[in-house]
Amino acid sequence: MTEKTEEIIQELKIKISELVRAGDREGVLDLQIRAGSMYLDYGNAPKALTHFEEGIKLAEELGEDIELARIMGMKGLALIRIGNPKQAIQAFSKSRKTAEKIGHVPITIDAYTQIGKLQYETGEIEKGIKNLEKAYRTAFESGDKQREMYIAGVMGRVFLVMEQEGKALEFFSIALDTAQELGRKESETQYQIAAGHVYLITKDFGPAEEHFKNALDIGTRLKDPKIQLLAFESLFQLSIQIDEVGMVLFNGEQTLRIANEIEDIGAEAENIRRMVQFLFEKGDYERSIPFLERGLEIGQAIHDKSYQMDMLAQQGLGQYFLENLEKAEKLLFDAYQLATQMQKPVELAQIGGKLSVVKAERGALEEAIKYAQEAVQVAEAQNLPLLRGEQLVLLAMNYLDLDRPEDAREHLSMAEALYRELERDDLAGQAKDLLESIE
Repeated sequence: MTEKTEEIIQELKIKISELVRAGDREGVLDLQIRAGSMYLDYGNAPKALTHFEEGIKLAEELGEDIELARIMGMKGLALIRIGNPKQAIQAFSKSRKTAEKIGHVPITIDAYTQIGKLQYETGEIEKGIKNLEKAYRTAFESGDKQREMYIAGVMGRVFLVMEQEGKALEFFSIALDTAQELGRKESETQYQIAAGHVYLITKDFGPAEEHFKNALDIGTRLKDPKIQLLAFESLFQLSIQIDEVGMVLFNGEQTLRIANEIEDIGAEAENIRRMVQFLFEKGDYERSIPFLERGLEIGQAIHDKSYQMDMLAQQGLGQYFLENLEKAEKLLFDAYQLATQMQKPVELAQIGGKLSVVKAERGALEEAIKYAQEAVQVAEAQNLPLLRGEQLVLLAMNYLDLDRPEDAREHLSMAEALYRELERDDLAGQAKDLLESIE
């Protein structure tokens, strides 16, 4: 909360005291609502709740039903902020009943909407959807386009989470049409992108691209980089799905450029992951390195050790595939140390396994065996059978290089049995072929 806001609230409190002494209860009620609203806007829900409770008492005593319905809704919002959804539903229910009694349609719609959202979020899915549908019908029948648009958007997201893409698209389309009718360009981009992602999920790529480009056009006309970021990010995901390399690079680089310019580190970090994953799948390790280096910078800047570890490990793997073994070993070792510091056993096994491969290729066979053995043990403890099988095979190869065929046979036999148990006949066959090739 800013110093200026705090000053305004203090002035309101002084004014409330003056009005209490003057007996102006209607004035006190108005100021209690204003003070509570300001606290709520600036994130202090407990203080907001105190003012709303005082306002509710006054509204009940004065018979001010409209204000009572309003304040009960605000109380519900404050209760959501402090993590009490059950009491929030009770507050919204009282707001709804009061609003319905006096025929106040907007407050009625808002109460049904909030109740529906909370019921859905707390697992009462059928009740939640029914209340959202009631809110939508009421908004539609009363001609409240703004609320109709908002509730349609909420219902679209609900049905999308429930994997009912047809219903989701129906409501996103309603929200989009209404936003266009109202001339709400920012809202229009939100629903263009939402509808586009439904088409993306159902692999209907043409309409998906059209919606994303519509959003980009609006963002460009408004000169709004946040809208442009969302649109390019969506086009980036589309390009990956349809496997258009040139468009992946263009849309991905535009996404990362804008994210960097507006200092949206979260978006930049997440889209670096997407870009690197795509480039690795294409075997374009050289192009991935600058992205991974930037990712490491981000991880260090925000002190996110987990992200740093991931960027180091992937850089190490990239350098390994580029046959820069010395760089690969250093990067993987740094990632391994971070995994050790953070006590991340799964990552420790995965990175240790990669490090053992690099060590073996550099001729440090004893060290390679040490890391591979550790990876096998951790993989077994963490129930990662495929990783365990992979490391058993690598151990066998190292033992062969050390002229220890019996140890190699033992580990290949264990790997084959493990793969048979997992019904991975392809991998079991490879282990068997290696086993038979040992003289």
